[in-house]
Amino acid sequence: SPFSVLVPAKTQEMASRIKQEEKDVLANKRAHGEGKAEEIREKLQSLNLPAALEAREGKGGIPESILSRVAAIQAKGGMEHIDNMLKQVLAAQDKAWELFNATKGSLEQELRDDEKLKNDFGGRWTRAPSKELTVDFSGQLSNVEGYLKRAARADEKLSNKRKKEAESMELVLLPKTTLEQKVPQVSVEAKEPETPEATELKTDLAKLNQIIEARGKIIDLAEKKLEEQEVETLLLQDEQK
Repeated sequence: SPFSVLVPAKTQEMASRIKQEEKDVLANKRAHGEGKAEEIREKLQSLNLPAALEAREGKGGIPESILSRVAAIQAKGGMEHIDNMLKQVLAAQDKAWELFNATKGSLEQELRDDEKLKNDFGGRWTRAPSKELTVDFSGQLSNVEGYLKRAARADEKLSNKRKKEAESMELVLLPKTTLEQKVPQVSVEAKEPETPEATELKTDLAKLNQIIEARGKIIDLAEKKLEEQEVETLLLQDEQK
C-alpha cells in the first residue's frame, strides 16, 4: 500500500503476523478437507460406487456419464496430459524444497553470524538477538515445511496410483467403439428396475459431492476476504479506542 510508510513498523509487523496466522489456518483447513475428500473417494471406490449405480443407467454397455468423462480426458490430451501435469507437480515440489532449504539456510547463517559478532564484540554488540528478530520467519518456515511434507505425501500417493493402475488408465485412450467392444453388453430386458434404495443412494452421493465442492468454495471465499482485509487499519482503529 502507498500509505504503508505512515503505519508504525510495530503495527505493520503485527498485521503481517496476524495475516500469516490466518493464512496458515485456512491452508490447514484446506489440506484437512482435501485429505478427507480423498478418503471418501477411496472408500466409495472400494464399494464400487458410484460405478455400480452408473452401470445401471442407459440401454446397456458403458454408461454415457462414464463415456463423457473419458471424452473430456481425451480432449485434454489423454494420459500424456496427466503424466505431463504429474511431472510439473513433481518439478514444482523439487523447486519448493530448494527454496525452503535456501531460506532455512539463510536464517541459520544469520543466527551463526549473530552469535559470532556477539562473541567478538561482547557488550558492544547491542543489537537484539537474532532469535528474537527472526522468530516470526522461523514460525512461518516451520508451517511451510509442514505444507511441503503433506504435499510430498499426496504427490507420492498419486504417482503410486498412476503406476498401479497404468493398464486400466490406458483404456481412456481408446475410441468409443473399441471401449464398448471390451465391455459385455447387457440387454435392457435383463436389467432389473431401479430400487428405491438405489435412488436414495444416488441422491445421497449427489449431496455428498455438493458438500465436498462447497467446502473448497468456502475456503476460496475466505482466502479472498482475507486478502481484502485491511488488518493495519483495524489495528490502528483499535489503538485509538
